[in-house]
Amino acid sequence: MKKFNALFFVPLSLVLFFGCGSTKVEDVAPPPAVEEPKVEEPPVEIVEEPKIEEPEITKTVPEFSYMKYKVKRKDDYHKIARKFYKVRHLWPCIYDANVEKYPNPDLIRTGTYIRVPKILSISKEAENIKAGMFQAYNGYVKQISLKKTQKEKAKNRSRAVGVLVSAELLIPGFIKSNEGMFDKTHVAEAKRVLWKSYRYRL
Repeated sequence: MKKFNALFFVPLSLVLFFGCGSTKVEDVAPPPAVEEPKVEEPPVEIVEEPKIEEPEITKTVPEFSYMKYKVKRKDDYHKIARKFYKVRHLWPCIYDANVEKYPNPDLIRTGTYIRVPKILSISKEAENIKAGMFQAYNGYVKQISLKKTQKEKAKNRSRAVGVLVSAELLIPGFIKSNEGMFDKTHVAEAKRVLWKSYRYRL
């Protein structure tokens, strides 16, 4: 009886052992998808920003209260000022109240209505009066630039100087404290008129 070669037998047995199994790979179904639990977000609350109320600006000097006045024939601001205030030098305040309607200080129309400020105290309402003086002075300066003839220009220069004189008589120190805002020749002439006509020296 022949002996088996042991070295031949071992590899053969391994081949037989592993070769007998099926080579077919079965399809494996993927695991069912797991849905993530829905997390409900809290509702977004819209909060409106609080409204900031701006503080009311209070003027140190209250604005004038006004009266209505119907312009009569031959009226001008000087006459109306004398009628209401007994002081013609306050006429620029009436002009200031109507400057949008009548930018020319020498022109108001008969039969129309204008506003006349109620001036109770020159000292207490000095700031409002100053504003009227600036407005009247600038009104005449503008008229100087608009006029064509030298005669018309000279007339309006004289009236611009008159405004400075009125302002100084009502509010002493007006010219000196605002001198840089006026034409130098107007200031010099105003000083001359104040001394000659009123013995008032700056």
